[in-house]
Amino acid sequence: MDFEKFYDGQKDYIAFRDDPLKRAEYEIKVNWKADRLVSLIPEKMPVNNIIEIGCAMGILLNKVAEKLSVKDISGLDISGENIKLAKNLYPGCKFYQGTIEDLKPAMESRGLKKYDLVILSDIIEHIPDDLKFLTTVRTISNYVLVNLPLEKCFRNRNRKYGENDPSGHLRWYDFKSAEELMRNAGFTISIKSFYDPVGQSDFQVLVGRK
Repeated sequence: MDFEKFYDGQKDYIAFRDDPLKRAEYEIKVNWKADRLVSLIPEKMPVNNIIEIGCAMGILLNKVAEKLSVKDISGLDISGENIKLAKNLYPGCKFYQGTIEDLKPAMESRGLKKYDLVILSDIIEHIPDDLKFLTTVRTISNYVLVNLPLEKCFRNRNRKYGENDPSGHLRWYDFKSAEELMRNAGFTISIKSFYDPVGQSDFQVLVGRK
């Protein structure tokens, strides 16, 4: 599957890129999510730089950074069209196109061994090998802030997850499998979550290296 082509042409992203009104509506939802994610971070935890992997247009990344008063902000996304808009919207940020494997040279050029905080919001379900991906993420930061939709429920029983899913969700998770995935990747967990056994909810968590 050509993921760059898929997300360049994904209908929701096209709408957000092309229509400022739809993007403004999206920002309202993102602000709510950013508040919830920031609430997971202890007050005394030092956060001087942040990167979001799968940053799309950089909206959530900048909302979180603003709430934490962080100025050193980076974003990575597979979609060149998303990165193009992100650079226009947030010229003070560093944006990179590619996968996490493409990030290491950029870190080396900055003399950066690790980020203080990595954001993974609605991205893990899009990754072909989720465990390998998270294990790699663990090498570039001590702390990771995760938002993962919990879709393994009755409502989604007939949804065909995989490459043909219109949203690009390759698999589904419930609370137990999401927690197990984090532990298998070598993280310890501090959890706050919103769980609805009938409809969709989010697994929101700050994880740290063991």
